[in-house]
Amino acid sequence: MRTFLVGLLFISFTLGCHTKRYTLETLPKTYIEFGSNSDNSGARISWVFLRNGQVFYKTNLFSTPQKDLPKTEVDEIFKEAESVKKTGYQFKEVGVTTGFITLKDKDHLREVSWTWPYGGTKPVPDELSKLYGLLLKASKDAAQEYKLD
Repeated sequence: MRTFLVGLLFISFTLGCHTKRYTLETLPKTYIEFGSNSDNSGARISWVFLRNGQVFYKTNLFSTPQKDLPKTEVDEIFKEAESVKKTGYQFKEVGVTTGFITLKDKDHLREVSWTWPYGGTKPVPDELSKLYGLLLKASKDAAQEYKLD
């Protein structure tokens, strides 16, 4: 009986520690997406960051999962995103090339955008610039290396 209880405890611990994995079709209610749109070519390139550390790379033509990020890096990104949301920015500027950050939280969606690089008619706010820098670094950290045979 004791062996059975120890086994049951081990199984429940193992199943309880499993982190849910997502796809772009089954995204959770909270995520951050950032990237750029080009009016000339119609290309849209973006990265999607999830709280569990998963990262996806997307274009108009394909999408692919990337390496997971460490919890400390993810926590820093989402903390900075919260500070951007609290400012209440309604920053929306579109140009030939437009950078954007989309903050999705439950039923709320906020997208901020600016003319590339860093502002056209208005300067990009400091909080937004800091979040963009964190996202840019994280996208490089998560990028998969592909080798052609």
